[in-house]
Amino acid sequence: MTDTRDSRRDSIGLLTAYYSAVRSEILQRQTIRESTLTLFLGAAATLAGVALTGSDQRRWLLFFVPVLGLGASCVYLQHTTATRALWNYLASEFQDEITHAMTPDKAPRHWDVSSARAGLATSAAIRAAASTLLIVMPGMLAAIAGLISLDAQLGAIVAFIGSLLAVGMSAFLVAYGFQRRPHWYKTPHSKPSTSR
Repeated sequence: MTDTRDSRRDSIGLLTAYYSAVRSEILQRQTIRESTLTLFLGAAATLAGVALTGSDQRRWLLFFVPVLGLGASCVYLQHTTATRALWNYLASEFQDEITHAMTPDKAPRHWDVSSARAGLATSAAIRAAASTLLIVMPGMLAAIAGLISLDAQLGAIVAFIGSLLAVGMSAFLVAYGFQRRPHWYKTPHSKPSTSR
């Protein structure tokens, strides 16, 4: 009996440590994801400022803004995907372990499997739309400004087309990350493991 209690206490302590580690990684990845947007906006503003206050040669810098946006959207998607995987772990495998370590009817339902979490779906849509605008619009505006300020020279037209491709890919990546989100905001129904 004592061995079972000690084993259960050790399991619960280990599960608490796992939960803390996973939640910490989720928060860290969300911070990095949001910092990526801030860094991109700062870099885009710096490039635009340098390009628009100098010679015509500097105006070509405007076409680098969409490329930076593409990089930012890749980092954004990477951290969104990793966060989703971590949340899925907490909502499925981790919850199964909690149910196994405790009496199934007394196992606590943590935040990641609570019905309240489903309310985040609306805020996720707003955040994804804002992120898309913050990545796509500066690139689009910089590409248009570059084309106009360089009098639509052949090189500027080619750079503009390349910029449009980068902007389109950025929009696709952020939208793809959002499109994959709805299923992980639903409250999963964790089943007790029967294999043990």
